[in-house]
Amino acid sequence: LGKGRWEVFAPSMHAAVLSRHEFKADLHRALPRDELVVQYQPIFEVPSGDVVSAEALLRWRHPRHGLVQPVDFIPLAEETGLIGAIGLWVLERACAEARRWPGHGLRRDIPVAVNVSPKQLQSGAFIDEVQRVLARTGLSPWSLILEVTESLAIEEVEGATARLQELRELGIRIALDDFGTGHSSLSRLRDFPVDIIKIDRAFTTTLSSSRDGGGLSHAIFAFGHSLGLTVVAEGVEEMDDLRALDDFPRQWAQGYHLARPMDGDAMLDLLDARSLERGPEAGARVVRLPLQSQAS
Repeated sequence: LGKGRWEVFAPSMHAAVLSRHEFKADLHRALPRDELVVQYQPIFEVPSGDVVSAEALLRWRHPRHGLVQPVDFIPLAEETGLIGAIGLWVLERACAEARRWPGHGLRRDIPVAVNVSPKQLQSGAFIDEVQRVLARTGLSPWSLILEVTESLAIEEVEGATARLQELRELGIRIALDDFGTGHSSLSRLRDFPVDIIKIDRAFTTTLSSSRDGGGLSHAIFAFGHSLGLTVVAEGVEEMDDLRALDDFPRQWAQGYHLARPMDGDAMLDLLDARSLERGPEAGARVVRLPLQSQAS
């Protein structure tokens, strides 16, 4: 910061730098050591309770720090250039897992949603990589949803919009995650190649509150539906959050109140158990789940 000045140093600063370097080194070894795991959080239709999708969520089982959330290591993966290899690994695992679901009492595919980093979209090889994964796993493009952050729509990352449109033309659907947090303009959303918007929890909870009557939240949900987009309410953690969605027929919802993230075997168990409730219209009603607390 320049000469002739004082700066306060604390030993914790040095420890933090060392810890960050160790974390980076550990991340380089995480994939070959099989420390990364993928969990799946079901997404439900309201009010039917049908399972309509599942989001693949990456976790890192660190040998010393336990289960590490993506927010704590994905930025490092992007910084070190590991995001391409890790993202491709997650995509392949999720597609292979989703390919197993139709065989468990289901008559139609349940799409899996996979998060994609802007760094991945900047790669000219990304579309070819996605096509190769679909070919290897045998998953249909319709059964894959790629999730991107709202900031991608605002910042217009070079080449990203065009690549997303190419992916849509292959039959893959695009979801805009955490919608509402980045303050993107509604006109931009109209032009962005997207099929699904996932409304941030902050707006989901306001639907059921008396604060401003939930007017802004209702407007955001209604706007998404008016554009013909599928709208997912994220962070449904209370029964009141769920009841507030009654104003929007065939609304999708995701959150701890409905189901926590689970491993692939648990996801299959859920589908097996619920498929017993299928009736003659099983093609429309995939899986039934009573809309009551699943937090335990």
